Amino acid sequence: EGVLPGILQAFGGQMPATGFLLGALCFCVMIQSDNEVDIWEAIVGIESFVGNGNNNACRLPLHRGTQLVGHLLVQLQVMMPTHRVTCEQFNGSDGLVSLVGLESLAYGVNPIIDNDVPRAQDDSLRKQQLDTMGLFFTSQYMDQHLALRHSAMEGFQERARAYKQALFRPEKAEPHQLRSPKAFRPSSSRMETTLSGLPFNCHVVQMNINVVDSLRTAVPCRDLPGACFQNVTHGAPSDHARGFGNVLAGVSSASAAGGLRRLEAKRTEFAQVLQQAQDALIAGVGNYFAVARKRSPVNHISARNSELQQLRWRVFEAVQNLHHLTWMCAVRRANVFSQSLGLAVTSYLASLSDTSKITAGWPEIWKRHGYLVCFEGLLSAAGKELGMIEDAR
Repeated sequence: EGVLPGILQAFGGQMPATGFLLGALCFCVMIQSDNEVDIWEAIVGIESFVGNGNNNACRLPLHRGTQLVGHLLVQLQVMMPTHRVTCEQFNGSDGLVSLVGLESLAYGVNPIIDNDVPRAQDDSLRKQQLDTMGLFFTSQYMDQHLALRHSAMEGFQERARAYKQALFRPEKAEPHQLRSPKAFRPSSSRMETTLSGLPFNCHVVQMNINVVDSLRTAVPCRDLPGACFQNVTHGAPSDHARGFGNVLAGVSSASAAGGLRRLEAKRTEFAQVLQQAQDALIAGVGNYFAVARKRSPVNHISARNSELQQLRWRVFEAVQNLHHLTWMCAVRRANVFSQSLGLAVTSYLASLSDTSKITAGWPEIWKRHGYLVCFEGLLSAAGKELGMIEDAR
């Protein structure tokens, strides 16, 4: 169920009985005569050899282009690991906001619904002062924001359902008419919310350079190793379905528009505004008590104090702006990261198909140091393409 949607169409929409997608082996036989060089090819799926304890031989048809020219007798045995390697479970203390790596920029912003586990005890004077002032959220804002989150969660659930359905019941239609998750997503589906997590226009390009004609060189072919280059072309990872307009429309008089990079820069700006508003409120409350207690003992502030009401409302606005923008950045970052991850996996699988890298020990290097993915773009810094650059940064 964790396989990217549409990959299983070659298996009839179902996972192989082994539970693994192992790919295929390609055998190339070079037939060289006095005047020409022929290459015969045979391809076999690895899954069928899992658990082949009897080492039974298999006859593979050899083709020259589309013409059958003979058979190749092979004997394979595939041994699977006795246990699966599992990754350490990530503890997202703030749900989606924490899962996508958005750190908390200010105290007093995350409501109770964001906290899955208790936070570390904080006994600072500033925290105690803010805690005595209550929550800086209006009930109207919370109702509106919870409806927004509920809609987003329903969208994620619908997306997961559609992805699983594509694994077991692939849609049968013309490629340009498909709108369900599949192996290839065309650029015309950029506005489809269900496909927001899949990269689009993704193609794998592989160039092989080999010397096959030893008659024209004094060096035998076996002494001239070939080279293989993989490249993945794709559309920029971007959340086109959500657009690049003002994400605070209907929530605040403030504005925050553009791609992910610009929105996160605006989020930092909102955090600084909140810090200043909180400082002003704390100072205002302190000054009020300092003046009032000179006349008589006072332990509370009158609700009719217009100056403190105005300072408090500024904190309300700053908290709600920062909180709403944080959620919008989290959803956008999740969609963009999902596309980028799909492209990285595609590039990695393409590199695994290069036998020269495998025999040279590259997988061990990737295991030890990681697999480097480099993105290059040809976008302009104007219009929607600027938002795409900001998303894919």
